[in-house]
Amino acid sequence: MIKFGNELMGTFANDVLHGKPPIRWPIGKGWESIRLGPKRIIVIGAPPGTGKTAIVQQWIEDMLANNPNLIVLVVNVEMPPEDLMSRSLARLSGVHNKFIVDREFSPVMVEMIEGGLAKMNSFYGRLAFHVGKNSMDEIGQSIVESKADLIVLDYFQAIAMGGTTDKRTQIDDTLSVIRQAANEHGKCFIVVSSVARDKGTKGRAYENLTLGSFKDSSGFEFNADDAYILSEIENTADCGMMLHHVKSRHSERHDLAMRFDKDCLRFTLGGGA
Repeated sequence: MIKFGNELMGTFANDVLHGKPPIRWPIGKGWESIRLGPKRIIVIGAPPGTGKTAIVQQWIEDMLANNPNLIVLVVNVEMPPEDLMSRSLARLSGVHNKFIVDREFSPVMVEMIEGGLAKMNSFYGRLAFHVGKNSMDEIGQSIVESKADLIVLDYFQAIAMGGTTDKRTQIDDTLSVIRQAANEHGKCFIVVSSVARDKGTKGRAYENLTLGSFKDSSGFEFNADDAYILSEIENTADCGMMLHHVKSRHSERHDLAMRFDKDCLRFTLGGGA
């Protein structure tokens, strides 16, 4: 079946001139270049321990706070929900995550923690955690059960797709499934990816990461609407970070310089080399 362009023009022109703008879920001031909404797939990759889970958690929780109808499902293959909640409380309260994990609080900390818990309670009824097996079949059931608009897959290489034992084929098949879910059902996905350990010119692993650095699949390059690489800025004493915008399907690319408070797992915009 085909349709010639002139058959589509009437509907297309009416939508352009009179249709509603696409839905976007704003994160907050300064983050406007992170365009999240229905039918979009966002990929973020980084070396281990760089903070990719932390930045995605910050994004989704700020979106939940700013968008009262949004529902988010988090699939995290490395940490149980309680660990993610501890990290969330550190960010929202300003109390070092170590003290929260160890339950060692001063009176001042208790007051800060109570404030953080109140913030969490304001949107945690719309934040669901997948607690089943890390297979696309069970994840699909959690998506249906939660009625999630946005799904976080963290990290993607550890999520199993049935039908083959070849890892690259598994990943490509899973990407096809989420692309279909985005296009046909209006879901939004944030895909957290590991990256290749290839050494650069200075002999260090994870140097010069690019769009082709996402591990085990070139499918990320084609299926993502936007793709980002998170990396540390060399020679900065204050945890300078850069979010490199390595692909943008619909607009110009926009890198973001940040600082990362590793104690409270919080990113703030600004900074640089």
